[in-house]
Amino acid sequence: MDPNKDYTHTVFVEIATSQNCKPCHSWNQNIYEAYTSGNYDFEYVEMIVFDHNGKVLNEKALNWDKNYKIGKYPTSISDGDYKRIVGDYPGLIPNALNACGNRAIPDIMASIILSWLGNATIQVDITIGNNEETRYNGYIRACITDNNPPNEPSSPSPSIRAMDIDITAYLNWSCSDPDGGPLKYDVYFGSTSPPTQVVWNQSSKNYDPETMNYNTTYYWRIVAWDNYGASASGLIWNFTTAEIDNTPPKVKIIKQQRALYIKNKKILPRFFRLALIIGKITFEVNAIDEDSGIEKVEFYINGRLKGNDTTEPYTYEWRRDSLRFFHISYIKVRAYDNEGKTSC
Repeated sequence: MDPNKDYTHTVFVEIATSQNCKPCHSWNQNIYEAYTSGNYDFEYVEMIVFDHNGKVLNEKALNWDKNYKIGKYPTSISDGDYKRIVGDYPGLIPNALNACGNRAIPDIMASIILSWLGNATIQVDITIGNNEETRYNGYIRACITDNNPPNEPSSPSPSIRAMDIDITAYLNWSCSDPDGGPLKYDVYFGSTSPPTQVVWNQSSKNYDPETMNYNTTYYWRIVAWDNYGASASGLIWNFTTAEIDNTPPKVKIIKQQRALYIKNKKILPRFFRLALIIGKITFEVNAIDEDSGIEKVEFYINGRLKGNDTTEPYTYEWRRDSLRFFHISYIKVRAYDNEGKTSC
């Protein structure tokens, strides 16, 4: 705890939640982050009243719920209702905890010892010490909680031992918490087994390894953590990326065609065996490479390189060099992909 937070006592927070309540999932994370920040001296317990279908999950939690007349989830009860937060409002946490922690309280000490007796039986011993000069009437409610670790991460994508995986593929998986709480994930990934850890404590169930190598086997594993420090480690999965692609890019001239063009406008389509051009014309090319993408397209007139374009649409504006009224010219285009392969 931050030494500047010199509370008169450890604040106790009881939280009413329901598994079918979306704001409850966010509130779980918010209260956990406040708990682990070291800025506040408090302990908390979650009372999960209803399950995912809205049915009663815990009768004891329901009775507690009725005692405090809870009307909305989540609701956080601090120090026996000295402060109450209704809803998912993390900005209210500091004021509520500080108000409770700094208030004057009776000088009464309590120690609780729990002993596991086996056969689903726990013995609870409570010792009370009253340091006040007068008698104090009160009661103690001890919350004995049970936390299940996360379910084992499953359903990997790419699937186990999958082949021919795209080198830009994402990793995805499934995982859930049997208690309905939020989970964090550590990601282990690499081309050796066991893989090394590359991500700590992320919330999403996917990971972008960025561009991988061709024809390489990769190994990966996910470890899930809940808010109480319980974890579940998945198996080491693997997949193999695709072999190096040797397919050249595809290129097609889509302008000009067999037609009459005057100042870059098509006048009579398919009237001639060749394209008849009067004035300037803008050649346009469609170039495709499904693997690495197009780096550039070069334009050749009568075997001489005249220009290139690196962005779609790939174009080049040409005006005939010769002063002759009728002159046959030949256009050729060449596309390059980002791996150096060319269309011709």
